[in-house]
Amino acid sequence: MEQQRIAEEQRISQERQRAEEQRLIEEQKALYEQQLLEEQQRALEEEMRVREMQRVAEEQRRLAEQQRLAEDHQRLLEQQRAAEEQQRLLEQQRAAEEQQRFLEQQRAAEEQQRL
Repeated sequence: MEQQRIAEEQRISQERQRAEEQRLIEEQKALYEQQLLEEQQRALEEEMRVREMQRVAEEQRRLAEQQRLAEDHQRLLEQQRAAEEQQRLLEQQRAAEEQQRFLEQQRAAEEQQRL
């Protein structure tokens, strides 16, 4: 009878020990899964941060290119205006030279009439 009681106590003790071991295994498993999820979350956040930085850098490159094109366009417009102004001045100069030739011809004709 005493031997049965001791055997029963040992059996109960072993069951408790197995239950405690199983509980610890489950606890460690849950902790490992939590750590894994946290690491995945950190990796995802880092990837999102890197992608955002790349997006911003690409946007900055695009804006810089637009700025450069706008400056090139402005420079070309200024060159065109300068060329048009130069053309206008050349036409004025030609007109003045034409007027000068006309006046010289007129003087020459008046000079001839006096003679």
